[in-house]
Amino acid sequence: MAETESLHDILDEASDMADVDSAEAPPESDLSDDEEAKAPEPKFWTTQPVPQIDDPPFEGDGPIQSIPSDQVSTTPAVLPDGLQWSFVDITQTEQLLELYHLLANHYVEDPDEEFRFNYSPAFLTWALKPPNYVPDWLIGIRSPGSNALVAFISGIPLTLNIRGNIVKTSEFNFLCIHRKFRLKRLTPALVSEFIRQSRLKGVMQSFFTAGAYLFPAVSECRYFHRPLNFPRLVNVGFSYVPASSSMSEMVERNKVPTETSLPGLREMDERDVPEVKELLTKYLTRFDMVPVFSKEEIHHTFVAGRGIGDRGENGRRKDQSTCTYVVENPETHEITEFFSLYHIPSTVLDNEEDPEINVGYLSYYASTAAFEEDAEGEDGKLKHRLTELIQDALVIAKQQNFDVINALTLMDNNSFLRDLKFTPGTGILSYYLYNWRTKPLAGYTATDDRPIGRGVGVIML
Repeated sequence: MAETESLHDILDEASDMADVDSAEAPPESDLSDDEEAKAPEPKFWTTQPVPQIDDPPFEGDGPIQSIPSDQVSTTPAVLPDGLQWSFVDITQTEQLLELYHLLANHYVEDPDEEFRFNYSPAFLTWALKPPNYVPDWLIGIRSPGSNALVAFISGIPLTLNIRGNIVKTSEFNFLCIHRKFRLKRLTPALVSEFIRQSRLKGVMQSFFTAGAYLFPAVSECRYFHRPLNFPRLVNVGFSYVPASSSMSEMVERNKVPTETSLPGLREMDERDVPEVKELLTKYLTRFDMVPVFSKEEIHHTFVAGRGIGDRGENGRRKDQSTCTYVVENPETHEITEFFSLYHIPSTVLDNEEDPEINVGYLSYYASTAAFEEDAEGEDGKLKHRLTELIQDALVIAKQQNFDVINALTLMDNNSFLRDLKFTPGTGILSYYLYNWRTKPLAGYTATDDRPIGRGVGVIML
């Protein structure tokens, strides 16, 4: 499920096809879903300040295009058929629920149309309202007459350290268009309006991911999956029993311990924010493209989304979006490790008996073992410690009734994925920089100067 992103599919549907006639209730396309997915890809990105496949040899990091702020248009492009631009105010319950329903019904599906992300309103609030969020970067398109929300793109501020260059970017995400409006070339309009709004705030670079090739990516990472409830995953079609195995053998293979093993492991709370910030900041210096977190952003990312009240029967709190645990040395009380998971359930389409699976994603982590002697290598201290740490993350995930944990080949993940019985998926996630050029970063393949994963240290929801 997590292996497919919506941007490529929607961009395909924004190609040079005839517009439908009625903006209020356009007919369904004459193309089948499969035929639409194979429609010619638009030339939009060839007109943008992004790397092109025929660019001359790379000559250094930096912006591709410089645009004086006084040359940024102060008015948005006119939309077809009476459609109107609209900012989506997610502090208003009605508009938040509008966005939730648009995404729940029209956002990412897997290629076989069996699963769809189901972001809760609480998750959307957490994801789209980080510290210093920009209300004007939550951009919608509404239909005339009904004023229904039919398209959306979001952005949040993200400061990146890219090979030593501190770059203020706008991270855009959640690009979604109602199915009945996907032949109206709205995707280029949404992206262009988002870029315009970013430039109005003085932000000239952007960052995003997609599940397919759009233009030369700065990196690519492969998805890996760790089943925790194998029978359920098979029942809904997410996994299958290999011909050489039985269900009971696969259940046994994917068992995790019932209790964690690391002394001092506990849930992170507000008092840990300064120490976690210091640990993560130092740990991330080992990678080429990483976020630059403020103390407020650390609190938001790892504490603010933990939900409210006590844990319920499912092991999670009400409105829980993320869970973060630290390892506190029992003697010195130093935070030596931490890990974080976030939760995005997936709707199982056309399955009334089992309509949802609980999918967790491995987020940021860090360990002081990275800074010790003999840290690196197959037998190094870091690999050993991370394997223990993420094993405990799987135990916590199982206790919180996750059905599967997904992870990418970024950071140090490659050192423990196979040992912890993560299996490679078919999906590749491409990382794209808008208006910034740098050499390719090590993702699921190594580069001349970095092993697998060590180029990418940034997580997107």
